[in-house]
Amino acid sequence: MFNFFKKKNNFYEVDGVRINRSQKRVKTISLQVKNGIATINCPLFISDNYLRTLIKKKKAWIKKKITKSKLTKNKGLIIKDGANFPIFGNNFRIKTIQSNCESINIKSNIINLSYESENRIKNLFIYWLKKKGNSYLSQRTEIISRKVKIDYKAIYVKSYRARWGCCNYKSEIFLNWKLILLPKHIIDYVIIHELSHIIEPNHSRSFWALVEKNDASFRAKKSWLKENGQEIIDFN
Repeated sequence: MFNFFKKKNNFYEVDGVRINRSQKRVKTISLQVKNGIATINCPLFISDNYLRTLIKKKKAWIKKKITKSKLTKNKGLIIKDGANFPIFGNNFRIKTIQSNCESINIKSNIINLSYESENRIKNLFIYWLKKKGNSYLSQRTEIISRKVKIDYKAIYVKSYRARWGCCNYKSEIFLNWKLILLPKHIIDYVIIHELSHIIEPNHSRSFWALVEKNDASFRAKKSWLKENGQEIIDFN
């Protein structure tokens, strides 16, 4: 049995699922689980009966997502001695060493981080990651651009909290430096995705057809990113 509880701003709760009826020109229905809360965003004209049916159909998926969200809550990526940290999808162990000379290098599966004072560790490490990200992503975008024969004007590597990349009307590509924490084949998918927007600016059938032309397995990569990317993109 489903119980509806009306709230302010067109919010409902249906058997633990939050319903957000948007007054904007939204034409699609989306279901997501974030921070242990399941939410459906939908247009005003969608009936309650339709939502009940959808929630019943997705009940097992919702339960699985909520459980996973609770298990990973507050886990996050941390920078400290002995912690594991991903680079290109591979886990490395951080080893911190106090020294008069600050440096970072990788040997085998160890990230050796030498620092002058403890309050410098995080900033030093992130600066190193951003520099590494800028170099790799710039070079990789150029390589893939030549391969798929899609030209771009410029590439900028930045820090984002809610996107992996974007492309503007000037054919400029913007990529999130945190991409270098992901496996390389996932990085390639994101680059192909953004390059494709130069030809197809929206997410139409033509856009996805172009992505598939240059990356036949993009669906699996897209799913992987949706399943595993949140912890990484939240890193700050």
